[in-house]
Amino acid sequence: MGLVAQDVDFRAKVGWGNVRGAAAYNATMKSKQLIIFVLLAAIWGAGFMFIRMAAPAFGSLPLSFVRVLIGALALGGLGLILRKQRLTGEHLKWSLAIGLLSPAIPFALFAYALQTLPAGYGSVLNATVPFWGVAIGALYFKERIAPAKIMALCVAVVGLTIMLGLGTVPVNAASIKAALACVLANFIYSIAGYVSKYKLAGADSFGQSLGALVGSSIVLLPFALWLWPAAMPSAGDWSAVAVLGVFCSALAYVMYFWLIANAGVIYSMSVTLLIPVFGVLAGAMFLGERLTVLSAIGGAMTLLATAVVIGVLPVGKKTV
Repeated sequence: MGLVAQDVDFRAKVGWGNVRGAAAYNATMKSKQLIIFVLLAAIWGAGFMFIRMAAPAFGSLPLSFVRVLIGALALGGLGLILRKQRLTGEHLKWSLAIGLLSPAIPFALFAYALQTLPAGYGSVLNATVPFWGVAIGALYFKERIAPAKIMALCVAVVGLTIMLGLGTVPVNAASIKAALACVLANFIYSIAGYVSKYKLAGADSFGQSLGALVGSSIVLLPFALWLWPAAMPSAGDWSAVAVLGVFCSALAYVMYFWLIANAGVIYSMSVTLLIPVFGVLAGAMFLGERLTVLSAIGGAMTLLATAVVIGVLPVGKKTV
């Protein structure tokens, strides 16, 4: 049973038609959204490390292809075992269309950029996704977001910069192209988020994810074959891509599409604000990296600002 179907069943159990049932459902949904939000940030936060490991051996486009193909195969196999209902008609068409746009192109762009930029810069640039979401939502879908939340987004990015202690990167053609690749990837992510919200409303998140990964596999296949590395990547490189495919693509996209459907586009995109925080914590816990006072201050700023953006700390009049 998919996440959407489970939610429908829960509504019936608590008595959606009465006030007490509605309150119970809303409280449960908010908790569920927050848990999935945090888990998704942790999974995608780890993904940057695995991209850095595998990108030099595979190259950006072959890496992206293998990643989405493994994700599609994993979801397809699980769908057969669980006998998941397939998407049909308009839902199938739009899920494949999302796959042709995202994650195929953004995955390739970030894999390309992280061969030049340090992972910290990549994660901070990735954290600007919600700004694109706000702009697209306001310009094309007439959505409004409270000014306090826009300010919180700015505070979160400043906090990330402080937390990561980013120094200067040489300004040259390579670094500029890498930064622009990240910006373009964020723009595409934002468009795909709104397409999912408005064209795939009611579709199961499992089916959306499978369709998107299949579509991405199709569009990346010829480029991956053309640019396939001459030297076979090592077992460690393949292991890194397997983690990216199964956890950072298949599982993560099911969670991400569920969040879009149930919590909204800006809420879902704001997961990028927490990704670097989890990266720093993982480095301290598993790699023995030292946490500084500035890291703690920047991390606290980012956490508090993200809590405002997603409504955990209500500020001002509610809009989006």
